[in-house]
Amino acid sequence: MGFILNKDAYMRDLWNMMDILIVVTSWVPVFLTNSNINLSAFRTLRILRPLRTIKNIKALRSILVALISALPLLKDVMII
Repeated sequence: MGFILNKDAYMRDLWNMMDILIVVTSWVPVFLTNSNINLSAFRTLRILRPLRTIKNIKALRSILVALISALPLLKDVMII
């Protein structure tokens, strides 16, 4: 399939681009161990990785859409 140039290449899919970004940012602290930069924010990006399964599992996608659409209806409950 290829990495970039072909029609169905790995980097042509947005989920794969997000995945490669997360992998690269998880390696940044390894190479910057002696610096004083706080890189804990990059670790939070790892949470986004399981979201790739939503693309493949249609039932999970419909559940997630239902949860997101229910959030505005729950605002009164959250106020109480």
